[in-house]
Amino acid sequence: MMRSFPIRVRLTLWYSLVLSVCLAAFGTTVWLGLQQSLRAARETELQQRMGSLRTVLQQFDDEPNSAAESLKEEVEEFVKGLPTDFSVRVLGPSHSVVFESESSRIGRVLEAEEVLEAGTRGLQIKMSISMEPVDEILRRLSHILYLTIPIALLAASSGGYWLSKRAMLPVREMAMAARSIDSTDLSLRLPVPAANDELRLLAGMWNEMLDRLQSGVERIQRFTSDASHDLRTPLATIRASAEIALRKRREPESYQDTLERIVQQTDRATTLVEDLLTLARTDSGCVDFVLTPLDLCLPLQDICDSLRPLVQGKNLELRHSLPPNPVWVNADANAVMRLIAILIDNALKNTEAGWIQVQLETAGREAILKVEDSGSGIGLADLPHIFDRFYRGDKSRTGVKGGSGLGLAIARRLVEFHQGTITSESILGQGTRFIVRLPRATAVPQRDSIL
Repeated sequence: MMRSFPIRVRLTLWYSLVLSVCLAAFGTTVWLGLQQSLRAARETELQQRMGSLRTVLQQFDDEPNSAAESLKEEVEEFVKGLPTDFSVRVLGPSHSVVFESESSRIGRVLEAEEVLEAGTRGLQIKMSISMEPVDEILRRLSHILYLTIPIALLAASSGGYWLSKRAMLPVREMAMAARSIDSTDLSLRLPVPAANDELRLLAGMWNEMLDRLQSGVERIQRFTSDASHDLRTPLATIRASAEIALRKRREPESYQDTLERIVQQTDRATTLVEDLLTLARTDSGCVDFVLTPLDLCLPLQDICDSLRPLVQGKNLELRHSLPPNPVWVNADANAVMRLIAILIDNALKNTEAGWIQVQLETAGREAILKVEDSGSGIGLADLPHIFDRFYRGDKSRTGVKGGSGLGLAIARRLVEFHQGTITSESILGQGTRFIVRLPRATAVPQRDSIL
């Protein structure tokens, strides 16, 4: 039932409940403490009066009748000096009444009794004191508590409700601001309270989350826009080539040229779709990579041998340097070969003359792969973004040479999947170097298992 109420109502109810228990405990403690204190004071006064009467009676000796009369007169004189809420009764040896004062007591009384010797006669003293003044004080205190505690509880609950409403006001403001935020506009942020409290921390964390969401949505929007743009070009080329070929009859050679352009653009679109699928799978973790101990020297040698004719066809020199011993890592062979091919292909596209160098070395528990070229380099403004999807530093580059801008993004995802890092160093006009660091395998396969 409590959960159906607003938070400020629940806070007020809990506050009122706790406060009522505290006030009840406080009032009970005060009442009991005052009762004990007043009773102790009355008992002390009774004992003091009893001691005074004892002193008076002990002054008489064993005399005949005159002594009895004197004793009675002395007791009467003593009683006259007592407050009206006291009563005294003196009994002789045979329980005969020697003296008894008139009692005006009402309600509860405290009594004290003592037997003493006055001369040769045994006397029994009984003295009582009325508790009516104590009861009256306690009654007045009870009335005050019964009146003030509900008033204090009502006032405190009202103040608590107002304070809780004020305290929840920033939450309401944040809720209204959050309601106005949708996927079409993520630029709005929640108001941050001025007080350095939990609500300020909550608002700050929500705003940080909105920053991440906005950044992610913007990346998705750019990704979709760039993918649509890059797919639109080959599809438009294919359509235009087919429409031109169908306008009139042509020579077989003309149809062959058209079909070759269509195949070329189809290959470009297929490559782009495959790259997009690779990125989507790595983002979602749905990849079929199998990590096994792999000697990096083997795929590196194969890639360099297969790409050497292509590199030489551009009048470039392909150098590679491998360590004399195997370099074992836990990796997927196909993924590693694609990573190396992407880095060399990127160097090939951006190097018009000079050389491309591939180097593999080890440092501690890491295997370090370096791919360096003497090409055009990358500007400082573009360097932090080269691993972003569809990012191309040279905006004028299009077509096959310019690429889709997905290669380095795929390379980074492949490296991250293998728990490694990839960085880039470049000087505009002097070349670029990519450095891949992968953790080395802790368990090295035996030679017999390799064979």
